[in-house]
Amino acid sequence: RELKKISGLLLKNGEKIISTGNPRIIMNLDDIPLPARNLLEMRYYSIPSFSVGFVKVGSMITSRGCPYNCIFCSARQFWGVGVRFFSAERVAEEIELLYKKYGFKRIEIYDDTFSLNTERLKRLVNILEKKNLLGKIEFICMGTAKGFSEETASLLKKLNVIEITFGFESG
Repeated sequence: RELKKISGLLLKNGEKIISTGNPRIIMNLDDIPLPARNLLEMRYYSIPSFSVGFVKVGSMITSRGCPYNCIFCSARQFWGVGVRFFSAERVAEEIELLYKKYGFKRIEIYDDTFSLNTERLKRLVNILEKKNLLGKIEFICMGTAKGFSEETASLLKKLNVIEITFGFESG
């Protein structure tokens, strides 16, 4: 009965499927607490990175959604219309935790368009530099060719992004 009060779930009651409706969209992502990784056996939650060798890789999400409406993509159905970002401060906090507490020296960022927000990238680079973390961690991310600039590439290089994947629509 309690689960029926939570929006965004599909529940099975015998043979009957019950929908609790669409989930509530969280506008300010910084309201979401850091993932409770302390409740997990983290050795099972580090993924191997095949493109850069068999190295322990941490993972995180720093935004939800995408501003584009590509016909082949499910981002809008999954995250809703538009894109919402965790602040650079929140992202830096999680990066620091992954590096210092869990020992990840490589982190994969699973955002659909991590390279999209240049101002946030600038703040993130500055924060990580102040925390003396810049250059100690390698990053892998996804981006979009739309709006990608020389400035964006320079910021990603400063951030120590070693691999960026662009969607096939960018060809």
